[in-house]
Amino acid sequence: LGVGPALVAAFVAAFAAAFAGTALAQPAAGTSAPPATAAAEGPRGNLVSAAWLHRQLGQPDLLLLDASGTQAFQAQHIPGAVGVDLYRYGGREASATEIERRLQSWGVSAGQRIVVYDQGASMMATWLFFELLHAGVPAGDLFVLDGGLHQWRDSGGAMTKEPTPAPARGSFRVTSLQEPLRTRLPEMLVASGDRRNHALVEALEPSYHFGGSAFFDRPGHIPHAVMLPSGDLYNADKTFKSADDIRRMLGYLGVEPE
Repeated sequence: LGVGPALVAAFVAAFAAAFAGTALAQPAAGTSAPPATAAAEGPRGNLVSAAWLHRQLGQPDLLLLDASGTQAFQAQHIPGAVGVDLYRYGGREASATEIERRLQSWGVSAGQRIVVYDQGASMMATWLFFELLHAGVPAGDLFVLDGGLHQWRDSGGAMTKEPTPAPARGSFRVTSLQEPLRTRLPEMLVASGDRRNHALVEALEPSYHFGGSAFFDRPGHIPHAVMLPSGDLYNADKTFKSADDIRRMLGYLGVEPE
């Protein structure tokens, strides 16, 4: 839980790449996305629909985490959701012990199905997804609500401003952090210098890539970074584009599984 704001948009691209078949969910190459009725029947990789959540909400093994941030959570959220504001922890990298305490304070226990959502087409749900994955929560237990709160509202889902009671403290133990999921500076430098065997993907907006906006007063981008704004990975209804569409986008940019 020590990732700075300048980096978190990359989690959307990483999640989308995984959804497209390089890590978490692997639809067969050449197959089309399932129809809406099929997608509503069960999880699609690590994505779940609003219709699925309607049926599952209230089940004792389901933990619902709202990653939208404190202000948005207080304005409206799904009843029973636990608010998680990652920005309140700052950019300092936390120890495994500290991360364990945080997860337990959110009610995380082993064996739960954990659904994360945000306002829709945002980076927050995918950021929290990867923080949980990095802490050792199994990928098969983690899901993102496709389209977030936007889809939930459109499906007639209940909303509330009432605070959610603090959850019972979870029992999840962080035995080891999943370091291969993170890229450190040396790996990033290698990716920047070795385009044949690496892809360095920038998920920020074009204004950052071309220097119109600047982090730490340094405009521009890391040399050889490929621009893939996270917003390009969503449909107009704030759901993720299909795995085939994302694969085509990545292929156009030269990002291949090998």
